[in-house]
Amino acid sequence: MIGLEGVEIMKNLNSAGFKTIKATFDGSGDSGYVEDIVSVEPKIKLSKSLHSAIADLVYDVLEEKFGGWEINEGSQGTVHIYPQQKTCDVKIYHNIVHEELEEASIKVG
Repeated sequence: MIGLEGVEIMKNLNSAGFKTIKATFDGSGDSGYVEDIVSVEPKIKLSKSLHSAIADLVYDVLEEKFGGWEINEGSQGTVHIYPQQKTCDVKIYHNIVHEELEEASIKVG
């Protein structure tokens, strides 16, 4: 469950008039990062402190449903934040290694 800090961030975004915020993330090899955060509606630049708070919320959202998203082959995707609806929609693409075995017996000579 998202903690009180995340609830407070969402409340503050709603009070400030934000309707849609989009964040992208990428992770693999046991490291993961929120790469980009933009205000989609209204289109305004986010302050550093607000950017940091939203990144924290995104990490919390990812851990809530997709714990380990950054492990091994990892994953990437987007989080759309809708403060008025108090929801975050996540699209996540998991990286999966596929192995295929081929064998042959070749007679030489």
